[in-house]
Amino acid sequence: MDWFMLQVYTGYEKRAKKLIEEELKIKELQDKVDQIFIPVENVVRIRKSKKVVLEKNLFPGYVFIHMEDSKEMLQFLTQICAQTTFISGRKKPVKLKEDDAKKVDELLNNKDNVREVLEIPFRVGDNVKIISGPFRDFNGVVEEIDKDKEKMKVTVTIFGRSTPVELSFTQAELIGK
Repeated sequence: MDWFMLQVYTGYEKRAKKLIEEELKIKELQDKVDQIFIPVENVVRIRKSKKVVLEKNLFPGYVFIHMEDSKEMLQFLTQICAQTTFISGRKKPVKLKEDDAKKVDELLNNKDNVREVLEIPFRVGDNVKIISGPFRDFNGVVEEIDKDKEKMKVTVTIFGRSTPVELSFTQAELIGK
């Protein structure tokens, strides 16, 4: 069996995977496919001062399939839905190269250990409004960001003096949003 890449409409990866799995059962071809895989990572975003974990596709618009390299399977997959096409060369689907296939296997083996990526909505120099804590309703400017501690240093003006304040990312929001 070899790894192939199916190109699908972006955002339809899970639907395409489900459709392929259902059609494989109906046509009793499950033994010809070892695995269908969509590589994802969890991304932590801050929305409305709350951490939200979102699943993000590492390869939007692509589904990896480990299957038998036969004319029957290639024809089956191109006929089941109009939204799938193989990554190909000269009208014949191309197998993933051995080193690329190893990378897919690594992703597959690490899928239970999904790494979380924190997306920080703030940049140094951004104007922010503090929305919780003792400095609530103060405006300030982001001076430093510590991604590891998930904190930032914001300079606020209190009684005419600039004062640095350390805040978590959930304690402030961008002004103008």
